[in-house]
Amino acid sequence: MDTALPATPPSSISPAIPPTERFDSVDLIRGVAVCGILLMNIVSFAMPAAAYLNPEAYLGDRLSSHIVNAFTHVFADQKFMGLFSLLFGSSVMLFITKLRARGGGCKRYYYSRTTWLLIFGLLHGLFLWEGDILFYYALCGFFLYPFWRLSPSLQLTLGLTVFLSAIFIDRMGQEFIESLPDLSLETLGRIWSPSEMDVRLETTVRLMGYSEQLAYRTHLPGAYSEYTTSFISNVYLAQGLARAFGLMLVGMAFYSWGIVTAQRSASFYRHAALGGLAFGLPLATWGLWRNYAQGWDISYGLFAGLSLNHLATPLLVFAYLGIIISIHIQQRLGRLRHGLCAIGRMAFTNYIGQSMICTFIFYGFGLALFGQLDRLQLLVVVLTVWVCQFYFSLWWLRYFQYGPLEWLWRALTYFRLPGIRQANRD
Repeated sequence: MDTALPATPPSSISPAIPPTERFDSVDLIRGVAVCGILLMNIVSFAMPAAAYLNPEAYLGDRLSSHIVNAFTHVFADQKFMGLFSLLFGSSVMLFITKLRARGGGCKRYYYSRTTWLLIFGLLHGLFLWEGDILFYYALCGFFLYPFWRLSPSLQLTLGLTVFLSAIFIDRMGQEFIESLPDLSLETLGRIWSPSEMDVRLETTVRLMGYSEQLAYRTHLPGAYSEYTTSFISNVYLAQGLARAFGLMLVGMAFYSWGIVTAQRSASFYRHAALGGLAFGLPLATWGLWRNYAQGWDISYGLFAGLSLNHLATPLLVFAYLGIIISIHIQQRLGRLRHGLCAIGRMAFTNYIGQSMICTFIFYGFGLALFGQLDRLQLLVVVLTVWVCQFYFSLWWLRYFQYGPLEWLWRALTYFRLPGIRQANRD
């Protein structure tokens, strides 16, 4: 999400490119990723928590809900988060390369930047929405810095190894589930498939005022203190961090090879798109079919049901990368491309903005629509948020160099106030 103006690595990209030039391809990828993340997050904003992983948990009797779930499971679940993780790693390389071009201070400013990201994530998760990812990205960021010195081939190898370790972590969780006695599994099943009373209780909490929402988020960790749920949440955390950190390392390699900066041939990106789709879509679809074949049962869906989607994710991330940069190289969809670039330049602002908009729409301190819309109707909300952020980002960047949160993050990182007005504006 870094919007710092990148320098170019002399080893892989033409030195004729000035250090202050932005890579529109990076902004475009980031804009698509930020928009795509909302396709999955909207379920967590608008429905009981179990609905994110189990489409039978809420409004599962509606065919439209299953059609939308099938689409988002195959095309969106983990994929846009993966794309975002990859861009995070590339942004680390952009940031470090820029600082090196200016004569040093890499480590100091890198850890300042990462510390502030962690603080932003804590504030976001506590005061706005507990589904925050910034905190976890910052945790990964603290360990990521030393890897920028590695060769791209080693970064890629390590990244894929770490990413694929998520499958083994899930296997550990699956073995734990299979070892549980029937009574414990039945109790745990209330989280996976909540009763009508449980749904009403969660809905009541979400429809309360802001102070009650804040108290709920503050005491939420206590809900996972019981051994079984604590173990499961830790396994989910571990595999989520493995997927994120792994693709961050891949993103570092892709930056050095000029992949995310559109420095490869047009045929390279076409082959990336076709190859990723050819192998990734069948895997993700097979994983979806397996979950339906198992009746979305907790003993399968909680862990084993995720593995095929894990395998499909890097393939589809690579495919999306190929599609997006092909569009960029061919200069297609001019207005749409320009707006997505603007969203990407303001990715931090737009990510937090999505939380502000959606909590207002669904929670009790706003329009209080929590639990009232099915998945098909939620797509309308997603499209509306996209359109609003599209035009807001274009308008904002007519007058300012950075989004408001990007400007604040930059100011805190460097301990000085950067100019924010566009040079050709008063």
